[in-house]
Amino acid sequence: MNKLIVLFALLFSIHIFSESKPLYQNLIDNIPELGKESTVYLGDRMLTQRQGQFKECFVPKRNFVADSKGTGFEFLSNKPVCKIDEDGEYYYANYTLSSNCRGIETVGTCVYFTSASSPVLLIENEIDYELHIGFPKSFGKGFKFNKAYKIKGINKNDLKVDQNWFLYEEDSFQQTIEYSGKSGDILKFIYSEFTAGFARQAFTREFTADLSEGNIGAYKGALFEILEATNSQIKYKIIRHFPETR
Repeated sequence: MNKLIVLFALLFSIHIFSESKPLYQNLIDNIPELGKESTVYLGDRMLTQRQGQFKECFVPKRNFVADSKGTGFEFLSNKPVCKIDEDGEYYYANYTLSSNCRGIETVGTCVYFTSASSPVLLIENEIDYELHIGFPKSFGKGFKFNKAYKIKGINKNDLKVDQNWFLYEEDSFQQTIEYSGKSGDILKFIYSEFTAGFARQAFTREFTADLSEGNIGAYKGALFEILEATNSQIKYKIIRHFPETR
């Protein structure tokens, strides 16, 4: 169980479909891609490097609820539910499925309804899908699936299956650059480093680029070409990502 919980430190997912990237292998991923024209607005991240894994997932297009005798489980729209490894039979949400316990997972018996203890079995029928929620067996290893917590008749258009999502490790080191606005020819940016999801205050810095001297921005080894910029948005292309830190 502890192994499952550690594995599900892979929280907060970003969807990046890529057949060329290996699944279930720890890697460093950078967004956006090199040479791709991108546009962000004031305060948005222009460039991010993070560590994690691509995983096989299904993604509900709307919320789905299974409820019995006051105990409810809810799948959230656009939130991936993923396999832990390539040979895994079950999927796991990267959030608490129990709607009764969401936000208070460590209180009382709610600890038993964390994502790691709630495997999901996805069954594909000819015309629809079924989702079955499992629970740890009282004795012995494995899981049992209660018929009361089964969602049947899910329209195939309401569930995206076999999606590859990048799930970054919550405790891993991350680097970002965000756009901070324009004053005359001076563009302002904020560089930040994050660990365990929190910004490292000593490693948050503002830097600038002077368009009168050129249209290339650079910081911490990353390079980007500035195509257009106003005080509220910037269009750019990444020339070089942050150097890998692992």
